[in-house]
Amino acid sequence: MQFTFVRHAQPAWERDGLSVTDPPLTDRGADQAAMLGERFSGVRATKLFVSPLLRARQTAEPIAEALGLEPIVLPWLGE
Repeated sequence: MQFTFVRHAQPAWERDGLSVTDPPLTDRGADQAAMLGERFSGVRATKLFVSPLLRARQTAEPIAEALGLEPIVLPWLGE
């Protein structure tokens, strides 16, 4: 059994000068997530676990597509 841990891509921690509690990815973060999807292309996996936080789910989308898996959201993976 092998586990691969991936940290979320760059989130938009501030919007209009205010802190954001559950921020989406920035444009750069979306590019980073897309590159992760490319990196996981051709990798064999059976499950993809993801945090319920928006930045984590957005990061996982291209990975899930590359793996052909539906992400499994685990609430305890949140902060």
